[in-house]
Amino acid sequence: MPDVSAANEYVVGAYEKFSTCLSSLDPVSQALDAANSVVVPAVQQASDAMQTLPAQVGNAGVLLLGLIILFYAYKLVRPLNFVAGAWLGVTFSLILMTIFAPYVTACVPIVVVGTACGLLLGVLAAMSRISMFLLLGVVAGEIVGDLVYKAFLAPFTPPYVAYASIGFFCVVLAATFAHLGDFSWRLGGAFLGAYLVVVNTIKLVLMPALGDDGHKFLAFLSFKPDVTRAIDDAAEISETVSSSPFVYGPIAALLLLTVLGTWAQGRGLRQATVDADMQRLVRK
Repeated sequence: MPDVSAANEYVVGAYEKFSTCLSSLDPVSQALDAANSVVVPAVQQASDAMQTLPAQVGNAGVLLLGLIILFYAYKLVRPLNFVAGAWLGVTFSLILMTIFAPYVTACVPIVVVGTACGLLLGVLAAMSRISMFLLLGVVAGEIVGDLVYKAFLAPFTPPYVAYASIGFFCVVLAATFAHLGDFSWRLGGAFLGAYLVVVNTIKLVLMPALGDDGHKFLAFLSFKPDVTRAIDDAAEISETVSSSPFVYGPIAALLLLTVLGTWAQGRGLRQATVDADMQRLVRK
């Protein structure tokens, strides 16, 4: 059986070893000290300044953030791929060093190897949009395969069948995530951006404009149904949604903006792909 706890210990140990060695190097420690002496006071001053500003300023900032996420969430995939790939590169390179070269304890080779592998894998991951979704599919497949084996197969099959179960679900879910992951990311980003836009538009514009009736939007702002009980509570949720235009109106706007944002992101991604193909043709 795969030993998940042992694997977690390897991962945590590799990360701690790299971070400890990195912070122990004189140039890095000096840079961190200098950055902390500047960043920490600056963050504190910014936090104090934000507390003195009207709430509307914060709402306007969140509204702007929502618009960016609504239409440009697809642009975050490659940067996140780089971060995830870099983290995996550092982690797995140090795990391999721990297994095959345990005698290497000096910090310089550990930092050099970890950084080089992290940057390499980060760049490779950023070059492919589906890399993050493939990885998520593999992780989900490992979890689902392990659960399926323990729940249905363990009483009747030998332990090595667990590897077959995990491998099967890793392949299936990796392929599924590769095909649907990008769309799901755009849909989720559009929904989050739409929610931020709707909520903060209500707070900034509609509630002040409607005066005494503005407080009726609180029914929507406080509406947070339990997703895990959506089926059991379907009748209650439906009644709440249909009870007032101050609830179903914002929900309709939320759904409309989600569709619009998903379509706009897909269009932007297709246009970016066409532009990239044209640049490659021109270079040839």
